[in-house]
Amino acid sequence: MAIKRRIDWAGYINIGTKDKPEFAVMGTGFTEQGDSPSAQTSEKRYVNMKGSTKNITGYDWSSAFTADDIPEESAIAFIYNIGDKELTGDEASTEYVKVDLLKKIGDSGTEYEAKKRTVAVEVADFADNDGEMQVSGNLLAKDDWIEGKFNVATKTFTESAESTE
Repeated sequence: MAIKRRIDWAGYINIGTKDKPEFAVMGTGFTEQGDSPSAQTSEKRYVNMKGSTKNITGYDWSSAFTADDIPEESAIAFIYNIGDKELTGDEASTEYVKVDLLKKIGDSGTEYEAKKRTVAVEVADFADNDGEMQVSGNLLAKDDWIEGKFNVATKTFTESAESTE
């Protein structure tokens, strides 16, 4: 039994526009990127029960990140710019794609199962890490996941047929 490694999935952030996406990998320079579904729950106790019953009612997904400030890395430069210019609203939002590199699709060798969503980019800190600058914060979900596939060679996301119905 092998434990899934962080390197087995890749995150891509749209540094272009929604109409003309340009996805950049969140790879080199990123020292941390998590995935926190943060299930939201409800609880109720009925008169005939000693204990409560709980349900999952939704999710409050976020993805914490920390990156060395490497201006040549386009994903980092994009995120840095949001915090540096203190952008808000749509200017601080983009698309994020999570690619499962263990789930190849077809024979192309470049397409993998993936999912995409719109995120708000929260830049929380520009830190001094022993003289080197870092940027950290969170990607915050603005909508639900859209299932599909991602081509890592062309950096394009295609919605699955089920997502478009």
